[in-house]
Amino acid sequence: MNDFHKKLKNYTSVGDFDLDKGDTVAQEVRSLYEAKMKKARVQYWWRFAVAVAVTVYGALGIKYNTGYYVQWALFTALVGVNLAFAIILWYWQLDTKLGILKEVKQLRIEIDALTKSKEQPGEQTI
Repeated sequence: MNDFHKKLKNYTSVGDFDLDKGDTVAQEVRSLYEAKMKKARVQYWWRFAVAVAVTVYGALGIKYNTGYYVQWALFTALVGVNLAFAIILWYWQLDTKLGILKEVKQLRIEIDALTKSKEQPGEQTI
C-alpha cells in the first residue's frame, strides 16, 4: 500500500469517524485527489509534448528527405500520431477513474456522517 492509500484509509476509517471533523476530512480527501490529478496532468502534458515533437520530426523528415529516409520519417510520424492518441486516451481514463473515486469517497464520508448522527446511544445501525 502506498502513501496515498494509507492517507486515504486513515481519513476514511469508519470506526473512529468524528462528526465535528467531517468537513475537514472531506476537504483533505478532496485535496488528496486534486494533488494526484495535478501530477497526472503534468505527466500528460510532458508526454503529449514528446508525442507532438516526434510527429513534427517525422513530418519534417517526409518533406526534406528522399528514399529510405522518407520511409523512416513516415514511420516516425505515424508512431508520433498514435502515441499522441494513446496518451490522450490514457489521460481521459485516469481523469475519469480519479473523479469517480473522489466522488465515492466523499459519498462514503457523507453516509458515515449521516449514520453516526442518526444513531441513538443504545442502538446500532446496519
